[in-house]
Amino acid sequence: MFKKLLTVGALAAGVLLSSNAMALNPCEIGNVPKPIEGNLYQMFVVNPSDNFANSFERFGIKWYFKGKIGACKSHTGKTAYQAYYQGRK
Repeated sequence: MFKKLLTVGALAAGVLLSSNAMALNPCEIGNVPKPIEGNLYQMFVVNPSDNFANSFERFGIKWYFKGKIGACKSHTGKTAYQAYYQGRK
């Protein structure tokens, strides 16, 4: 009985510690274009769902999807997702 109690306690401690290790990082401050070089810009897009467009136009720039960054914690404290875009004027 004591052995089972120790095993359950160890498993519970492991779950608690691993959930803290998996805490989400804050989302990049996104949706603001930043110049890289010449007429090339970058932008991080934050979305509540893990669904991003291949391309879109905003701020007079045609944006192209370059890759998902992953889950993050939004300013509201909820889980969001972010992706990296590059665009040209």
